[in-house]
Amino acid sequence: MPAGPGSIARVHLLQLPAATFCILSSLSVPTRADQSTSCEWWGDPCPWPLDGECDQSFSTRCENGDCFDCDPLQEHHYDCQSCISAQGYWCPGDALCRGQPLNEAYYSFTLGLFAGGGELATSIKTSCPLAQDWQQTCGPAHHDNVFSDPLYDAMNWSYDMINVEAVWRQGITGAGVHVRINDDGVDASHPEFSQRFDVANSCQEAYLPLPPINNDSNEDIHDHGTACASIVGAQHDNNHCAVGIAPGVTLSSCTVVNPLIFNQGAELFVKQLQEVDISSNSWGPSPCKHKFARTRFLQQQCPFEVDHQISPCRICGGNLENNGMDLEDGLCRRSIIHHCTQFYELDPIACAEYLDLFVDCNYHALSPTEHQVFVRAITEGRNGKGIIFTFPAGNEFPYGSNANLDGFVNSRFTIAVGAVDKVGKRTAYSTPGSPVLISAPGGDLEYISNNIVAKPGGGCHDAGAGTSFSTPVVSGVIALMLEVRPELTWRDVQGILVVTAQQNDPDDDSWNTRNGAGLNHSYFFGFGLVDAFAAVELAKTWELWDPEIQIMVESGTINLNISDDPTQSATSTVTVPADYVDFVTESVVVYMDLQHGSRGDLAIVLESPSGTESLLAPSKRPENTQLQGEEHWKLTTVRNWGESASGNWTLKIADEAAGILEDCVDVKFDYYYDADGTLLHIKCDSFQNTTACLDGQILNDVVHDFIVDNGNGPISAAEACCVCGGGVQVDDIPHILESWSMIVYGHNAIMSSNTSQQNGTNDTTSG
Repeated sequence: MPAGPGSIARVHLLQLPAATFCILSSLSVPTRADQSTSCEWWGDPCPWPLDGECDQSFSTRCENGDCFDCDPLQEHHYDCQSCISAQGYWCPGDALCRGQPLNEAYYSFTLGLFAGGGELATSIKTSCPLAQDWQQTCGPAHHDNVFSDPLYDAMNWSYDMINVEAVWRQGITGAGVHVRINDDGVDASHPEFSQRFDVANSCQEAYLPLPPINNDSNEDIHDHGTACASIVGAQHDNNHCAVGIAPGVTLSSCTVVNPLIFNQGAELFVKQLQEVDISSNSWGPSPCKHKFARTRFLQQQCPFEVDHQISPCRICGGNLENNGMDLEDGLCRRSIIHHCTQFYELDPIACAEYLDLFVDCNYHALSPTEHQVFVRAITEGRNGKGIIFTFPAGNEFPYGSNANLDGFVNSRFTIAVGAVDKVGKRTAYSTPGSPVLISAPGGDLEYISNNIVAKPGGGCHDAGAGTSFSTPVVSGVIALMLEVRPELTWRDVQGILVVTAQQNDPDDDSWNTRNGAGLNHSYFFGFGLVDAFAAVELAKTWELWDPEIQIMVESGTINLNISDDPTQSATSTVTVPADYVDFVTESVVVYMDLQHGSRGDLAIVLESPSGTESLLAPSKRPENTQLQGEEHWKLTTVRNWGESASGNWTLKIADEAAGILEDCVDVKFDYYYDADGTLLHIKCDSFQNTTACLDGQILNDVVHDFIVDNGNGPISAAEACCVCGGGVQVDDIPHILESWSMIVYGHNAIMSSNTSQQNGTNDTTSG
């Protein structure tokens, strides 16, 4: 995926590919003897049905030689009339055109295993499961549709879910509201944005009109950003594609693609500061991502509870009883990786034990420059009311990631957005965490189509699924709110979204917390699914909040030992005075001065005076970067929204992974580019992944000059990175919480004259 600002560890556009069902690619690769000269699958790492590659002549999986992916109309005719004119069959709910009507047999198939035996039955969901559901004529638009756009029906699942049609019927479309799309650029020439794209207030080269796309090499130009812009504000009643959530907004764009010059990238957030109302961002760093294999040993007994024909408990066989089995390579290791990437949400406890096999985590924090840019945007933007920032929670749940590991997502200045599937249930990818505020439709890969949007070059297509596409839904809803109530501040908007959210899928087990203010919060859904109608109606009469108030309490120096025993828990308590009994909490931020050889092993919980618990860090993640100097580990929760702040707040820390996997751990270092003084935050795995460093040696002379001789930061890569010969030995690191502080943000406090800070007490280690 394209890169963006943040760190050299790559920033990703948070999009999942459309209709990809390659669930066994990590288990096996076909031999060249399987190649057929009459099909196009050779070189395809995923030779399965519904993978986007034509496998027509491959084995017998394509019955009668007619695959789903081989249909000549599969990527064309994204409207009914052109499909029927091509003598095709049309499925309006999925915006699909096919040369013949499909039935359930095409959506349910068996994936075989090349080695090790076994097979896995799977299926894909569609709105046209029967042959008779496919149309050969184009009837009139559904009588309940608010607008006449040709692909309206294909996005109606999203419109219905967020109750936006009731808003449109009032004539509210986001008119007069300016939404900035920070992404990979937008095709400003697309008819969906006609006369509503603000070139003057866009960033250079982010909005350039594209020529007609005639070859595959150009198809990805501005694709992601154009899709996000389409979801926010595609035009209504213009005979193109579907309609955006706020089809009357003004749009602009800034390209966020360069991780090496983030000081310039951060400034994009405040470009034309007074012209922008909403900053919609569908990108972010990947705190946890796939990595190179690490040596690992399998536990004695099979820990996986979810069984299927190719589960590790079956593939590994008798090896499960061999405690000395090296999992660095082989089918058993690959079966664990496959199982946990495909079924993580069904087997999270067992898979968390094996994340180090295939995941690396490098927690991301905002730099001082990034933080100051946000401060400027929310204090100066919109004439002091603040630019409203939306960010995706992330797509890294299968990698064990958490929303608190991303500095953009756990900032109180941003609205962290999770994703639900096409029926409002939990997706397999949306990253959970205590900072997640709200959720919105994002789709999921088990559906044959998800988000039908504008395509660069003038057409339409299915952009796929992801929090990339739930985030602009929320941006669009906020635009509708601002049209009816432009004086709302950035905090008012958050407050309205919280109290109007729908509790989607109430049977989901993540709805296990009702806080002291009576609000339900899910780590996956936040306070629930965004409700456009309820949010707009409340915005009309909302009583504006007073300016933000901050309550800060500190523990003082405690040097609290963190035991390597998972049954032991270190606890520390701080107290907010009774003077703040009427204070209304919004968000809570914890800052820790902590030393640990593997902080990813730590489960960190904050308990409020009301008894509400927030899991701030999930434990058992392979992350061991050491904090340096004045750095603090920052973690955020919104689960205390609406509670009183007065009383005891308790921090609980437990090391849930006994022992340390690595002998040496990295230190974060800065690099200052001499040309303009740009500060770069570079991570050590960049040198390992490019083999610039190996086994403690710097192998590349150019890289050596870059990271050692030309840098003027306080520490070089040769000192900071284990792979380059630096780092810190784990045995030299004490496992202690030196001190911690907490800031409670909120409003309408009633205080006495005593406003002094209160030091913490009752610091203990308990079993």
